[in-house]
Amino acid sequence: MRMLGDSFVRLADAGVPPGVDAADYMARLATLEDFARQAADTYSVSPIEGAATFAVVREQTGVLFDQLNAALGTSYRLP
Repeated sequence: MRMLGDSFVRLADAGVPPGVDAADYMARLATLEDFARQAADTYSVSPIEGAATFAVVREQTGVLFDQLNAALGTSYRLP
């Protein structure tokens, strides 16, 4: 989950795709990074709480992919 948090940082460093609301996109990335790190930190102490936080990350990553797909003409999906 920490590596996932790092991935959101790299996406933010890459900039905002054309046609995407910059404030929403960057806020979503920052929140996803924070939640992924929280899930990693929490999981070892409370697996249920860590898994619940990760579920939010997974759900919102789908929204992020929708933004990227619309902007880039890609078809990213979570398995």
